[in-house]
Amino acid sequence: MAKYVIEKIELIKKQYVVDAYLPDDALELSREREPIVTEVLSTTIYDLFTINEHEYKKDWKPLDPDIGPDQLKDEDYTNISYGGTNGDL
Repeated sequence: MAKYVIEKIELIKKQYVVDAYLPDDALELSREREPIVTEVLSTTIYDLFTINEHEYKKDWKPLDPDIGPDQLKDEDYTNISYGGTNGDL
């Protein structure tokens, strides 16, 4: 069995109801609120391709919930600067 990566693009219509004096204020408020109506108008497949087991484990496999980004084994954190002005960490 093969593993497929499917990339889709969705066109989503969202409706908001906000109280505002100006259109710009209404747009700003809509970013902070949940929509009252959400409707998917169309879905288009953008890309479809297969991946091998190595690619899946490296790039696509979900992380173990007990492992956070700071605990990943593959990352090299030896060159991280903490922004100290006198060399302190």
